[in-house]
Formats: sequence, C-alpha cells, structure tokens
Amino acid sequence: MGRLIVHPGTHLRGRVCVPGDKSISHRALLLGALAEGDSRISGFLPCGDCLATLVCLRTLGVEVETHDATTLTVHGRGLHGLRAAAAPLDCARSGTTMRLLAGLLAGQPFDSVLTGDPQLLRRPMRRVVEPLRRMGAEIATSVGQTFQPADAVGQAFQPADAVGQAFQPADAVGQAFQPADAVGRGAGFSAGRRRGAGFSAGRRRGAGFPACR
Repeated sequence: MGRLIVHPGTHLRGRVCVPGDKSISHRALLLGALAEGDSRISGFLPCGDCLATLVCLRTLGVEVETHDATTLTVHGRGLHGLRAAAAPLDCARSGTTMRLLAGLLAGQPFDSVLTGDPQLLRRPMRRVVEPLRRMGAEIATSVGQTFQPADAVGQAFQPADAVGQAFQPADAVGQAFQPADAVGRGAGFSAGRRRGAGFSAGRRRGAGFPACR
C-alpha cells in the first residue's frame, strides 16, 4: 500500500457567511407576525420550507417586506390580528409549516384549512393534533392514519392543567433557560420599533434567540 504524506498548508484568513437556520427562520417569521410592531429579520434562510411559511403568513394578512434574499421586515398584526384566508393554506412540503400553523390557527377566531404536497400529506400528525384537541381545538383530519390538520377550527384553548397536567417551570423539567449571551452569535432578528428589543437567529446546536442590539 502506498504512503500518503500530508504537508501543512498556510494559514487561512478571511470571513465566512454562515447560512441561516431553517428552524429559527420559521419561528422568527411566526413571532414577528404575532408581535405588535415591526420585526427585522436578518440571516433568514430562503429555502422552500421557510418560504412556504412566508407565503402562508402573507395569505393570513401579514405584510412582509423583502429587502434581499436573507433580510426581511415583518409588520406584526398582534396575537389576534390575523385574518381568515380565502383559500386553503398551502404548506408545500414543509412539515414544520403545517405543524406550527396548526397550533397557531387553532386558537384563532376563524376556520382554516391546511394542505400541501402529497409527500407532506402522508406524514404523521397525531403528536400535534391530539394535544390541540385536548386543549379544546376542533380539528378535522383526512381519512387514514396520517392525521393531517386539514381543517383547524379556531377556538379558545383550555388551561393546560385541565387536560392532564399543568406546565412546569423551566428548571423543573430539565434545565432553566440560559442568558441570551450564552447561546452564541448569529444573524439578527431585531424588533425595529419595540424599544430596541430583539432576537438573533443564532445556531448554537439548534438553540435559541440570543438578544441583539
């Protein structure tokens, strides 16, 4: 067998632009839509799944400005400011879009229909549908074992302790939340008109929103 000799190279210098995080991009859009005021998102990941969430929010009456592929401004409508969609909301192939919107729309005062590509409609949804039903949501699903939230009927949720067990404090279920500066750095999700508060779409092992200036 021949020998492979590796010689050291020169130092690498420069800057690398890290792509945005898909999970955080979804949630940044949803939080911005439900907030009061404007939210500026930088480092957004413009992939098909995140764009499906963006399209659905626009259909629900949320105005989103696109400054470039990775920078957006979401004009929040408040917790109860969404409007009923005139047609089914197309989640394309995004399971995250369908699951998160199912929870968000189940608490709205209007009915919503969620759909998507055949690939998405074959995916299981029981783990989302059943807890929502236990909290008082009326969800009609498609026939079979996939349990798609094809029709999420808006209705007020019941307290969690009425359906089994009350929510526990964060430090009682594993570990308390860490300060924002402990979750690293990343692209920004800043609330432009909310007293300077903000979030950052950081990527610390799939974790959270460190505060940014």
